[in-house]
Amino acid sequence: LVARRGLLTFTAASVKLKHEYMVLRHGRSLANEEGVISSRPEVATVAHGLSPEGRKQAEKAAAEFCALAKGRQALILTSDFLRAKETAEIVHAALPPAAVAERCPHGPVADVRLRERFFGEFDGTSTDNYERVWALDAKDAANEAHGVESPASVVARASEVVRDTDA
Repeated sequence: LVARRGLLTFTAASVKLKHEYMVLRHGRSLANEEGVISSRPEVATVAHGLSPEGRKQAEKAAAEFCALAKGRQALILTSDFLRAKETAEIVHAALPPAAVAERCPHGPVADVRLRERFFGEFDGTSTDNYERVWALDAKDAANEAHGVESPASVVARASEVVRDTDA
């Protein structure tokens, strides 16, 4: 497990999955516009939704996703953070009716395990602090300095979502 510049590189165990998974990051958010880290659920689930630019990005991503998913059903899972939910709703709305999976006919399914990483004492501060955290992550994927959630924890909970969904 190796962290590099906020990204995590890892080798997954050889597991056969029944489904194909695609990951989409949310569009530009109001927190991005403000240059602040927004990782506290009490705030991020109700504030810091998509900026106008982020909505356009989500619409473009929706069109690209629909092209990739052509002829298949799609189950859209999302974090409960506002920016992620708004992105997922835009993608879901773009799906042709036949592509909407039976498990989510009324919209994306929110799962708290898909939340962005918690940045501890850096939450609500400048996005410049990401670099400080990522420098520590590069040395240790279990980094929890300053109360941040470790990269290993993020991978574990996201992997759990895939396992549960694929079952």
